[in-house]
Amino acid sequence: MPTLVATKGNKDANSYATVAEADTYLDTIYGADEWATLDDDDKARLLITATKMIDRLSINTSDYGSYSKTQALNFPLADADGNETGFAKAAEAAIIQAFYIYLNHDTISEGTTMAVQGVKSETIGPTSKTITGFNPFRKFDSQVFVLLKDYLDLDFVIPRG
Repeated sequence: MPTLVATKGNKDANSYATVAEADTYLDTIYGADEWATLDDDDKARLLITATKMIDRLSINTSDYGSYSKTQALNFPLADADGNETGFAKAAEAAIIQAFYIYLNHDTISEGTTMAVQGVKSETIGPTSKTITGFNPFRKFDSQVFVLLKDYLDLDFVIPRG
């Protein structure tokens, strides 16, 4: 099992949530029954991957800074008064994102690969798939952005034409 460290502000942290926290949270979510069938190794990997994805999002640095100079992850943040904020929301977002990755891994991988290569469609025998302008933010559950909206610096550009 990968070593999962979910201690707030820890210099070795690699996840915002523990497997037990994810189990408890997803036990209350309708449609998340499949999470319980996964082994703890897979759950830990999903939580670590989700945390890495969340940490690649841009933080609104005009309003927030790092709470500790030695913490490994972006959250918790420090607000203008130096108060710790955002860790609980990041933990919830990581749990939601981990389950989203589990459910949509193949689609996320395929869409990202096609977008990187600039492929608009592919035809294999009688099967054809078309992706028109893959949205890179589709690799996230929308609830992640809802939870972290106050802390993130996201610019969406919609081209004309």
